[in-house]
Amino acid sequence: MNGLSNTTPTSLAPMLFDWKQLMDDETWNQEPVASAELRQPSTGDIDALPAEILKQFADVKPNVEPAPDADGVTICRECLQMKSCLETGGNLKEYIWYACLGVARFFKEPLAHELSSGYPDYTYEETEGKLERLKKNGILPTTCKRFEEINPAGCEGCPHRGIIHSPIRLGYPNWQRATVVQSSTISADTTAVVERVAVELSGDQFHVNVFQCHQVLAHGFRNVSGEYVTIDQTGCLHTLGKPGIRLVLSQYCWFTVYDKREKKNKNIAPPQDIADAVMETASTYGIAPMVYVVLRNPVIDPVTGALMGLKRGYIPEHQGYCLHDWQRDPAMLDKPDLNAVAKALQTLWQPVHRFPFESPEHRATMLCAMLSAVIRPVLPMCPGFLIDSPSFGSGKTKLATILAILTGQHEPAVIPWRNDDEAEAQKKLLSLLLMGAGAVMIDNVNGLFHSDALAAILTSSIYSDRKLSVNMMATASTRILIVFNGCNASVSADLVRRILTICIDPGIERPELRNFSFDPVEMVRQNTDDYVEAVLVILRAYICAGSPTYTSPLGSFEIWDRLVRQCVLWLDEQGLGEHFGGLADPLVTMEAARENDPDKARLSALLQAWQECFGSKGSTVQNAIKTVMEYSLAQENVELKMVLEEIAGERGTINPRILASWIKKRQGRIVDGIRFEKIDTKREKPVWAAIAQTKQVG
Repeated sequence: MNGLSNTTPTSLAPMLFDWKQLMDDETWNQEPVASAELRQPSTGDIDALPAEILKQFADVKPNVEPAPDADGVTICRECLQMKSCLETGGNLKEYIWYACLGVARFFKEPLAHELSSGYPDYTYEETEGKLERLKKNGILPTTCKRFEEINPAGCEGCPHRGIIHSPIRLGYPNWQRATVVQSSTISADTTAVVERVAVELSGDQFHVNVFQCHQVLAHGFRNVSGEYVTIDQTGCLHTLGKPGIRLVLSQYCWFTVYDKREKKNKNIAPPQDIADAVMETASTYGIAPMVYVVLRNPVIDPVTGALMGLKRGYIPEHQGYCLHDWQRDPAMLDKPDLNAVAKALQTLWQPVHRFPFESPEHRATMLCAMLSAVIRPVLPMCPGFLIDSPSFGSGKTKLATILAILTGQHEPAVIPWRNDDEAEAQKKLLSLLLMGAGAVMIDNVNGLFHSDALAAILTSSIYSDRKLSVNMMATASTRILIVFNGCNASVSADLVRRILTICIDPGIERPELRNFSFDPVEMVRQNTDDYVEAVLVILRAYICAGSPTYTSPLGSFEIWDRLVRQCVLWLDEQGLGEHFGGLADPLVTMEAARENDPDKARLSALLQAWQECFGSKGSTVQNAIKTVMEYSLAQENVELKMVLEEIAGERGTINPRILASWIKKRQGRIVDGIRFEKIDTKREKPVWAAIAQTKQVG
């Protein structure tokens, strides 16, 4: 393939090149990779088993088929693995030397023997035989991933790490050194290091061109779905469509195509088919880091208790991006004492102290919401918060806006909700999740509120749904603060364990006419850093106190419970809540909502009436309807008929399909010690019985 195979043994000298002079560079001060276990004489196993040879060069799919005559001297200067092999003459572990040989066989210089001659048992014939077998098996150049797997220390400090996929790319002039670009198109980091790549378009090199584009886009981010995204100044994520990808590629690539008429390469705009392929393969072949969440403010790691998000940049352990540098001194957050906590609590509560919270439980829930708002990006799951009031104009929207500002968002995204049009609201929710919004307010929640989508979002870290106006599924992180706003609202059984309630009651007929000496929303907006710092002080003090727990955690929200709810209980234990009327367990509001659940009341009434009419024998839905309609005057059937009409009444009769579906969805749910069970599964129509619960729970 190149001059290597034509070199004869008689032409060999101890050193074919004065490589030390060729590679002399004052910045070249890396120490050679030490190896305690040097290469042993070959046993012949690798030579005899082609599969084992292939295994040495795993993950070759992303590699490109290079042109011959790569610049070996440059590669050995730039790649630390190759440099170490050349310095030691290949006196390394055999598999490391063999990996280096997989690159050297493409050199225009016969450096393969220089990479081998330092080994005590080196022979020219053995090295030539290895090269010939590599060529015969069509092995592509060894990848950087393979080098890092077999010798991790050899890649430490490499300036090309994460940029190229194989050292062979350093041996071609059109693969240029990294340059600093001042742009936020690819990355939110304006000092990103980006390769400017010359992409030579050719029909048989389409896959190579697509992969080169993925390497350029590797300096940006991908979302949970694997699509390329940019991050704007507000922290919102924006998916790069085909036009956006073409724009980025035009900035950081030179696309050239050979003009047969003029017999030279000509520059062209990024081809549409290249952009299409890059977009379609982003989730499978994209190498840009994933970003699940954007930190608009500093937060506290819920596992380690450490401060995060103090410096702008990517946070690999949380796959998040910090949007700003924190301008405050973090030293005060090291070990705050109770005096600092009391001051922070007073600061945090000042904007909301005039709101008429109904009880200590509701004040505690509001405090939980404020703490949760700041650290929501690092909480895998967090309950929603329902701000409820018996009258309009009581300040519910102001409280929701304050919570949104604490997430780092200027205003909450508002979604008016209608139970009869949930599908449209679901698409809007997915759009907000894909954007990485900090908070959303579900507005105008009245009567019984239910939503399968919100139930899934609140208890899942990842949510998938069909994109708006597109026949395509999308996946997004659910790390968004969800706030509900309603008047005398109640939530369905599937949501009641996922939502905490904040009740405010002005106690006057026209609460919107009240006068206040300050605007709480503007107070928080103008001094956001003060309130964020107050939250961090409170949480850090709780962590430094040993994170004491007082009750069992809330299921599905264990991490949130351990850091937020237990912290509020700790504040109450320290007597710090007495300054503004006291605190209590916020879960009391959840239990109150459960007791006020109209669905639970209907199920309880149906179970009681069903058991009284049919006993342990039970009944089919059709038989129950027939019984109450034909024998409606019987005393034991009167209550059952009233409940059935409330659940499935339709135009003066009872709809059996609606009733059967209603019971099926609630089978097994225990209310007042009774539940529905199927007792005869052999019949075509199921027989339902109201059975008393006898099993011990726990």
